Amino acid sequence: MAATSPTRGALRVRARAAGRSYGEGYRVVDHRDLAPSHLYEDATVELVPVDVTIAPGLRVGYVMGVGDEVPAAIAQ
Repeated sequence: MAATSPTRGALRVRARAAGRSYGEGYRVVDHRDLAPSHLYEDATVELVPVDVTIAPGLRVGYVMGVGDEVPAAIAQ
């Protein structure tokens, strides 16, 4: 994915497992005078564009770990 404009944004995310869809997360709201409660929110990630300059001819190495799926992600 390439950035096309220098604007911030948010990406709503969902996961599917065992035929169910999940798209929420929660924070525990807790204070000494109140009973703890859960604040449910859509699962989102903030997108922030950054200007990156890469040195010409830069080479990067990667050492794979056990059960590592990073090489497949890099190939994408």
